[in-house]
Amino acid sequence: MSIFRPGASFVNVDSLECASMTQTPRSGRRTRAELVPTDAGLAEIVAERIKTYRGTMSAQRLAERCQEIGLQWDRQTIANLESGRRNIVTVGEWLALSYALSVPPLALLLPLGESDSMEAVPDVALHPDLVRRWIEGETPQTTSDRHVTGDVPFYQRAALPLVLYREHYAAQQRVEQANGRVQTKEYTDGADSPAAVEARRQYSDALAALATVHKEMRDRDVLPPRLHRGVVDDMARVGIDTGQIRVGDQGGDDGAR
Repeated sequence: MSIFRPGASFVNVDSLECASMTQTPRSGRRTRAELVPTDAGLAEIVAERIKTYRGTMSAQRLAERCQEIGLQWDRQTIANLESGRRNIVTVGEWLALSYALSVPPLALLLPLGESDSMEAVPDVALHPDLVRRWIEGETPQTTSDRHVTGDVPFYQRAALPLVLYREHYAAQQRVEQANGRVQTKEYTDGADSPAAVEARRQYSDALAALATVHKEMRDRDVLPPRLHRGVVDDMARVGIDTGQIRVGDQGGDDGAR
């Protein structure tokens, strides 16, 4: 049985041994080279990543950026975190720091490309990419020896909005790319050329695929994003029922056009 949707590149449950929710404590501490982080937990990773990503930016400038978006940190708070004197970072602080540094939040949390293991939760060491996949709803949580644990069907249901939003975004990207090909072929080859006709057919197919994902989200009680008015108009022109499509006032919440 594959987790989530057919054809998706998710872990296959049949090839993994299920385990109980109870974890056996590790018999000994791993060295820093073996496990990131050590005793300090995830705050240590965040602190190290902040130092990496701020580069030549001063702690004072980062503090100012944080304050501009409502996180009332001063230079000393950042220095305390980076030196280990502060060993707690809240979720809100983590997101605000990521915003201030203009980096993906997971880039501050996961040592991807730098370590083969991290302590995702106490006494569970995983590869950082497994942690990423767990956070993003691709793979259920596993034990340190890679056995799936917990209620997999419940995880699937909880992750469904993440899965559908990824599919919706991918479908929007295909619409945008197909629309670009139409414009290119009509300009270079002429509107009546075989290449332009084929590009318009592919654009229609991409619109239909986007409408299908949009409908599936509604059918599964997942609120879909609004679509660009121009995209919805194009759907209607090729015969797609747009009665239930959510339309943005301007460009839509996440519309492709």
